[in-house]
Amino acid sequence: MSTTTWGIASVDKSLLRFMTHKQGDKESVHDCTTTFKNNLKAVENAIGKIESVGHIATLDEFQANPNDDQVLRRLNDEAHNQWTSHRCLAGANDSRSGAMMETSANQCSQGDNKCPKDLKSAVSMVQNWQDKAHKKSQQNPNPKPKGKGDDGGNEASFAQKGDKKKPKGPSKENPCTHCGADDHWHKECPLRKKHLDEAKVIKQGGTQQSHAQQGSTNPSPPPTVNAPPSGNASVVCAPGELQHWATSNCMVAHMMTQVGVNVFQHEQEQMKKWLLLDNCSSTDTFCDASILVNIRKVNEVMSLSTNAGCVQINTKGTLPNCGDVWFYDKAITNCLSSKNVKKKGCHITHDSIKQDKFIAKRGNVTMSFDPHPNGLHRFDMTVNEVTMVNTVSENEKEWSPRQVARAKKAGRLHQNIGTPSIRDCKAVVQANMIKNCPVTMEDIKTAEQIHGPAVNVLKGKTTRKKPAPVVNDCIEVPKSLRMKHQGVELCADLMFVQGVIFLVTVSKHIKFVTVRCIPSKTIEELCKAFDDTFRVHNHCDFRIDVVHADQEFKKIKNELLLNDIELNEANAQEHVPEIERTIRTEKERIRCQVHRMPFAGQISILMIKKSAHFVTKWLNCFPPKGGVSQTHSPRAIVTGRGIDCKKHCLIDFWKSCGGNHREQPHQQHE
Repeated sequence: MSTTTWGIASVDKSLLRFMTHKQGDKESVHDCTTTFKNNLKAVENAIGKIESVGHIATLDEFQANPNDDQVLRRLNDEAHNQWTSHRCLAGANDSRSGAMMETSANQCSQGDNKCPKDLKSAVSMVQNWQDKAHKKSQQNPNPKPKGKGDDGGNEASFAQKGDKKKPKGPSKENPCTHCGADDHWHKECPLRKKHLDEAKVIKQGGTQQSHAQQGSTNPSPPPTVNAPPSGNASVVCAPGELQHWATSNCMVAHMMTQVGVNVFQHEQEQMKKWLLLDNCSSTDTFCDASILVNIRKVNEVMSLSTNAGCVQINTKGTLPNCGDVWFYDKAITNCLSSKNVKKKGCHITHDSIKQDKFIAKRGNVTMSFDPHPNGLHRFDMTVNEVTMVNTVSENEKEWSPRQVARAKKAGRLHQNIGTPSIRDCKAVVQANMIKNCPVTMEDIKTAEQIHGPAVNVLKGKTTRKKPAPVVNDCIEVPKSLRMKHQGVELCADLMFVQGVIFLVTVSKHIKFVTVRCIPSKTIEELCKAFDDTFRVHNHCDFRIDVVHADQEFKKIKNELLLNDIELNEANAQEHVPEIERTIRTEKERIRCQVHRMPFAGQISILMIKKSAHFVTKWLNCFPPKGGVSQTHSPRAIVTGRGIDCKKHCLIDFWKSCGGNHREQPHQQHE
């Protein structure tokens, strides 16, 4: 069974437990109310509050204001409270509460509506009725069964003698409790029979409709909500019929509206944390107060026109590093106008072929608006933070001209007294160490918020951090492994990447790859590149015995023999498979790095060379398939070096950074 079926089953159990709740014979009102509230809470957690659409549609207040959300929300709350109070009364013990439900219905029919409006008043009503019944039972502990006669004797079921008093007939003093007429009894009231017949028709119609829907395999339109009987019929029905109306109509209305809303409730909460880039909007509107500061009422009013209607907003907030935006807490999500984003100096790009996303970039700050399955391009603030660099001119707009002028004076004073720290500068001003000083503490704070740290102070006081100590991170490789593979067989070939020539070699068993960039294919350049490769292996006590290559390397055969290295030439139209596969892997990895770079146009030769070295380094860092070891990488076997994440994985390949690079020791005092 699917998880959806289990979820529906739990919802059904919660509803069934709530609708069939009944007070026990010895259960107190307090315990019964606690159980009722727990069941109600379980139902609300499963499907939310009940919305009586059919009942609300008949109210005059709703018909007068059908598009007013506040009126609809208030009527929904009132209907929900009335329904829960009715369920509380219906769940009371019948033997202990007496004719409480019927009496309430009769009072409503006579214009004296004392039905509870909320759960608290319903609990109080049940408690009062049961207390009265308890006192009455104590006063008459052995009540006699009453018959139809006035004396209440056991003989009431037999024919009475003529001298016995007859029951009173209908009169002005004893009218019909249903319609108020004095010519018939309550049970003989024609208006009551008519209302009961209407209620039965409504009940049968709803039952037949539900059976028809269950038996049909084709999708059918949602069921229509049964409207309550007109006039006072909704309050004069018998208690069982009132319960049926409250159950069937409210639940059907809920299935039409509330469940549909709950399907998107989780997504709507997520949308509160989204930031949309809207090219059809001329203003910035936010609903998430957690990302705004200085939320305030303003004198101006903004009329926001949407597909759902028009609303007037007079509240603004400040988005850090961006400026003032409109704030409306009932909005669905946060919207940035692309027009205003461009005014702030952001460059917006969109490429639907490579990446279906909008990129807003200003300086070194980049915001990516990624596509969502529903079609919206959003910036998820739960994962990322909104960081848009603000300029000094934008900061000055938040202060008065006088405050800006005094902040500039504070900045000049800070420079003129030798650029101490901000804390020391505040201490000097606070202690009045400078006579006739026009700068106050508030001016220094304002200057700090408008201008931030001074550029010359950042450059002059930024020093190199304490370098990490040099640690020997050599990896101990088993000597037996090196002894078995001291004689190395190299496979070599040339690789071309956008006109740049590389000599690529790979050892046959260790799988150690080397790449050397050469300007041309002359004998001198090839010998120099091979010499560098041989030195790397010889430094770690590995000996090159054979070089497998194609006919192109025949011209350096003599130079290799001088170093006691044999050249195994492949026949014409043949290739060395190991090196061909290695070159293919190298080119694939290089293309991956090129497509990752945010540069447009052709990549420079220097970037191509460095990308080849970058790819080769990481190919040697992990044990390859078919190698001599599954735990030691080719880099560790040949060079004895490992990989440190803090050293080798700190910065992306294509990014630039500032560093201290000195080729020679420098200890002179400057």
